[in-house]
Parts: sequence; structure tokens; C-alpha cells
Amino acid sequence: MRIFFGALSNKFHLPGLEIAKGVGFVLVRGMFDPIEKLKEHLRHASVSTDSAFKEGMDGSRDFLESLFGEMGLKVEIVDTDLHPIVLAKREGDPSWPHVIIYGHYDVQPADPIELWESDPFEPVVRDGRLYARGAADNKGPQMAHFAAVGQALEENPDLPLRITFLIEGEEEIGSPSLLPFLEARKEELSEADLVLLSDTLSPSADQLVVTVGLRGIVALEVGFEGPKSDLHSGLHGGAVYNPLQALFEVCASLHDSENRVTVPGFYDAVAQVEDWERDELAALGANEESYKEFKKKYAHPMWTKLQEQISENEQGHGGMDFVMIYRLIRALNTGVPLDLNVYDGVLWSLVGALSEES
Repeated sequence: MRIFFGALSNKFHLPGLEIAKGVGFVLVRGMFDPIEKLKEHLRHASVSTDSAFKEGMDGSRDFLESLFGEMGLKVEIVDTDLHPIVLAKREGDPSWPHVIIYGHYDVQPADPIELWESDPFEPVVRDGRLYARGAADNKGPQMAHFAAVGQALEENPDLPLRITFLIEGEEEIGSPSLLPFLEARKEELSEADLVLLSDTLSPSADQLVVTVGLRGIVALEVGFEGPKSDLHSGLHGGAVYNPLQALFEVCASLHDSENRVTVPGFYDAVAQVEDWERDELAALGANEESYKEFKKKYAHPMWTKLQEQISENEQGHGGMDFVMIYRLIRALNTGVPLDLNVYDGVLWSLVGALSEES
């Protein structure tokens, strides 16, 4: 199975705004208007993180069910503990290739509302761009997929291709129901030849890309235990190892001066960047200075570096001396391909290295 992340619509983020540049379609007889359908979908305030938006979540899901039905697909609403998954299929001869197209119908909250120039759930067009929450993440790119499939089937109803749309409603809260669903449907879905999704970026408004790899995330929690009570620094300072010092030493030891991860075996399964790939990246005209300006902070080139970041550091009451347990939750973001067959080995090498030092 191959996985492709296709950037089928351009998107750019400003505080409180999401902007998606329109993608042109040549409509064929009987096909829906994708721009108008997108606007309709954007009006559903499908915020998965807030139960106050249940109506918007239900409306978005009903919209998808109706649209897939109009396209002649077999639709199934799969119940989960939170927000159901929409599964739509074009079945056919088992010998036909099978493509799974993934997306999500939930969106980020629109806060802070005062930074929006228009209602985040009432799409408006300004200077050729469509503005609304979810226009870029992920309802706009999804509509590109829906329109492409609709047009392909309209022009070639006998197309020898099996298609499955898998649209979840929990991506913005970590997809807690997706893994149980995939495990339950493993036999049905694992024989797919291709997984396609569009939840990525294009380098510019003039250059669309198909992204074939993204950074992964490994979340770990490590506890550092210290004295059971507060210790006077004048009597015990230096003699008793402070957990916070241990935490920082472990974090600092995970990289060398070139910002390479020092965990033994971490790079064993990482594919090296080929010369032709570097040439292709260079041809995109990426500018690190403009990227720094965009992020307003220092950043390495985003495609080839491995970066580790601390996402949370909880400290006990009483400051440095009165700490009983410190927790570190770190996310390891890998930006180059990793052989999934040895993924577990790399993960446990990291866990082992942290355990030895803690």
C-alpha cells in the first residue's frame, strides 16, 4: 500500500483566519457545482472539541451522506464513542485496484472570533479566495477529491476502480476512534493499493504538489521522582540530585551540537535523502528566511531535519526544591521516511535510553 498526501488546494494561515484558494473544475453534465457545495459544507460549524457544536457536527455528517448518495456511492455511518465516521464506497470487481481517500469533517474552533473579518461559518469570497473555518482544513481539499471522483465517474461510468471515502469527525482531537475502526475493518481496508489524503500545504499559489511523506509523532511521558519532602538548599543543595536538573540533562542529551538525535539506533531505519530529492526541493525555491519570518522564530529547513520539541513540562508546587515528580511529554517529529517494520524498535530504543537516565 502506498500513501500520498496531496496538496490539492493552497492554504495559508493568519491569526483567526484560514484561507483557501479556489481550484477550478470543468463541470460535466449532471455534476454538482463543487464551489457551491463547498460553501454549503462550510456553513456547518462542525467543531469536534465543543459539545455546543453538536448541531454543526450532525449537519456536516448529514451533508456528506447526502452528497455521497447523489454520487451513487454506498454510504455507511459508522458509530463511534464520539463522532461517527462516514464511509462511502464504489464497489466493483475484486480484481480492480482499490483506492482509499481519507479526510475529516471536523474543524478547529474559530476563536478568537474578533480577529475574523467575516462570520467564520458563512463563507465569503475576497480577491479570488474563499474565507471560512475549514475552507483549507479540510473541507476544501476534500471537495477537490469529491469533484474529481464525481467528474471521473460521470465521464466514465465503467471505470475499473474501487473507491472508498473514509471521512472521520475526530481528527482535530487526535482521532481516538480511528485506530479501533481500522483494527475492526482491517481485512476490508488493508488490501487497498493506495491511500490518498489532502491535509497538507503547497509551496506557493503557483505550485501544487503531491506530498509523499510527513513528520510523525511519538508521544512519551517520563516521570522523575525526588525527595518526599522539601529540602533546605543550604543543607542539601548539591548533595541531593534535583529532579528538574535530571530532566533538563536528559532533554539536552537527546541532541548533539548539530541538532541530530543521539538516541542509539534512532537513524537505523531512516531513509537518507537522495541527491535527486535535494534537487527537487531546491527547485521549489524554498527560502528559509521567509519561513522564519512566517513562523516568527528560528526554524531548520522543514523537509530534511529531525526535530524534537518539548510540548509540556509540569512542575510541582514550591519551586525547585519542593518537586516530587516532574513530567515530560515530548513529541518527536521525524521529517524523513521511516521503515514501519522497525518502527517499534526505534521507539523502544528511545524509551530505554530515557529509562536508563531517569
